[in-house]
Amino acid sequence: MQSGGYEQRFAKDEIIIKENAKGDRIFLIRSGTVLIARRGPEPDELIPIVELGPGEIFGEMYLMHSNQLRNAYVVAASEVVVNVFFEEEIAADLKTMSPFQRAMFGGLTSRLSDMNNHYLKLTLAAVGEGADEPAPTVVENDKIRRNLKGTVN
Repeated sequence: MQSGGYEQRFAKDEIIIKENAKGDRIFLIRSGTVLIARRGPEPDELIPIVELGPGEIFGEMYLMHSNQLRNAYVVAASEVVVNVFFEEEIAADLKTMSPFQRAMFGGLTSRLSDMNNHYLKLTLAAVGEGADEPAPTVVENDKIRRNLKGTVN
């Protein structure tokens, strides 16, 4: 990305990205951590997938999906400072990629999306069956639950 984006701050527990929202930007974490999570079986439950920290990027997977919808929630796990890059800025960089690089990037994001879906199915099955191995904890936070009420399903 040619420029440094613009800086944005998020408070702990603030929802940064909502699952199924249309994507138009990606984020580079400068400080703090975020939790990537998918909606669970209950309307106000989130199933954690991964926690990301400084130097990591999130929100990029929509670029390779034709519908450009977000496939997960991103919640600030602490106070977070990010650099935000809008689609117009990213498009210029993507145009400089060779067809091979675009295919590789598309393949990687597609496989990651598939793995996230598989992980979610396994987690939900483990919770439903009372498996011996503990399943990842469902996010239980009243502030996040209030923010989830009325979001896109």
